[in-house]
Amino acid sequence: MKLPSLYEFIENVSEIPTWSEIQEEIINTSWQEHLWPLSENKIDRGRYVFVPTKKTHRLFLEWIESQSQYSWPILTKVDAGSKIPAHAHPPESFDYLYNMSIIEPENCPFEIGGEEISYKSGDVYKLHIKNSHSVINNSDNDRVHVVIIPTIFARRNQNIWYRLMGVGV
Repeated sequence: MKLPSLYEFIENVSEIPTWSEIQEEIINTSWQEHLWPLSENKIDRGRYVFVPTKKTHRLFLEWIESQSQYSWPILTKVDAGSKIPAHAHPPESFDYLYNMSIIEPENCPFEIGGEEISYKSGDVYKLHIKNSHSVINNSDNDRVHVVIIPTIFARRNQNIWYRLMGVGV
């Protein structure tokens, strides 16, 4: 039996007509209110998550809804000088997810299973998240990505996804 690859390039969306407006909409997210929760009593300064709504990210969600393979996006930001330590998602999580780069600074390696992915702005990769993966932002700029659950898994309980991402619903 052939094992799935760690990741697969899906597409680069930076050529869609509304890309610059979508980037601007996401970049202007009010990140300070959405620090990444590590536990009930601790937060991780330098890492942020945001669940977009039609009120906060109308153009982006309209685009997501027009894509049959994408559902339930979560915006993520890693500040310059911050990191997401190596981790693997638990067995009850989805087999894979999509990860789209909005802002990808240089010197910000993303690794999965010991392999580095060189993202460019607009790149979408399919990531097998049960493999260890991490980000170290060694740049002077913030890294902004969107983590997207595949529509094929949308029939599962959405709360599982948000719980795994540490986002309250």
